This record gives sequence, structure tokens and C-alpha cells, in this order.
Amino acid sequence: MKINGKHFHTIWVSPDDKSVVQTIDQRWLPHKFVVEDLTTVHEAAVAIKDMHVRGAPLIG
Repeated sequence: MKINGKHFHTIWVSPDDKSVVQTIDQRWLPHKFVVEDLTTVHEAAVAIKDMHVRGAPLIG
């Protein structure tokens, strides 16, 4: 997806901290661009359950 001309994946590992997974919180689109940091399994489970990312990228 492109935001202001820059390409973003839906999910990626933080370049600053390899223990952090970052996602685009799609619940806010198209009104806001929000990057969510996931640092625990619980946070990832909540993001999947509450559909912060639509589709399967966060599951796989």
C-alpha cells in the first residue's frame, strides 16, 4: 500500500528493534495512518481477534 508516495507492507519487523512487529492498524483507514507496535503474543492475539489487520497477514 502507498501512503504519501511511500510503499508500506501491512506487517513488518521494526528496523530499530527486532523484537517488535509493526502493523498498519487498518481500523483507522482511510482517515488516519496508524502504525501499531506488537511486542507480546497477547498483543498479537488481540490484533488478530479485533481485526486490526484485515485478511491473513498477521496470522501467517
